[in-house]
Amino acid sequence: MSKAGIFGTVLLVAGVVYACSGPGDTGTDTEIGDGIDTASANRAATAPAVPAATAPEAGAVSGAAGGAAGTSRTGFGVDPDTVVVTSVTDGDTFRVGERRIRVIGIDSCEAGTTGGDAATAAARRLLGTGTVTLTREPGVDLDRFGREVRYVATSAGDFGRLMVPADHTGVYRGGNNASASYLGGLTGLDRGRSCGTSTAGTTTGTAPATGTARSAPAPAATRAPATTAPLQSTPRTAQTRRTAAPQPAVQAPPPAPSGGGGVYYKNCSAARAAGAAPILRGQPGYRGPLDRDGDGVACE
Repeated sequence: MSKAGIFGTVLLVAGVVYACSGPGDTGTDTEIGDGIDTASANRAATAPAVPAATAPEAGAVSGAAGGAAGTSRTGFGVDPDTVVVTSVTDGDTFRVGERRIRVIGIDSCEAGTTGGDAATAAARRLLGTGTVTLTREPGVDLDRFGREVRYVATSAGDFGRLMVPADHTGVYRGGNNASASYLGGLTGLDRGRSCGTSTAGTTTGTAPATGTARSAPAPAATRAPATTAPLQSTPRTAQTRRTAAPQPAVQAPPPAPSGGGGVYYKNCSAARAAGAAPILRGQPGYRGPLDRDGDGVACE
């Protein structure tokens, strides 16, 4: 082989070695002494950075559990039950289908009063026909009317805490079954309950205003009982004969009516018009012609 051929072969080998080792490399993949794989290090340095996965924030819930936790909760009670309100009965009672729900810890004015009507309207605004979450106080289920006693959470917050600041709803004071801490929070919001008057025209807790001021007739308050007057023993046949006797067309008043005390009534119609009938013997206006049966009571 000529020198030129040998030189060309050497150049070809040198070029192949240079291409495999890369520029600036000594031709080996491992640096002897420290054991570092320089080729792997170079590849790691040039690889694109992968963003680190972010951990979920504290309190965040995913999936179906996140949907349940996302609804407003009262923070009280157990056994959460998400339901749809179908109708509102009054300020503290509503229905979920056939179930009757009594809101725990509050007492709204009764329907039929001005305060009760306002409480019912407020409950309808808060509950509507939307979704609410019911929770049960441990050991408490039904009241004596068969209603389910529950804490109620709406999308706006705890239902009881939303209702109590208004004057149509107060804290329930009779046989409370809510937790003491919940009732304490409600008490701090309670400004007192005022139910006002009935929408039928009566005041709450009182008899109807219409017709209660009626008083007894004035004559009845002053006359003595009829049993105290002496009764005459005149036979009824005599009464029949007297009533059959013709009466004068015009009867002039006597100068001094017997037993009348200075008061004179022409007839029983006049006595009734004056509000004096019946008239007992001895009372002003009594006289015999007005007492036709002679029993001591005129204008019966």
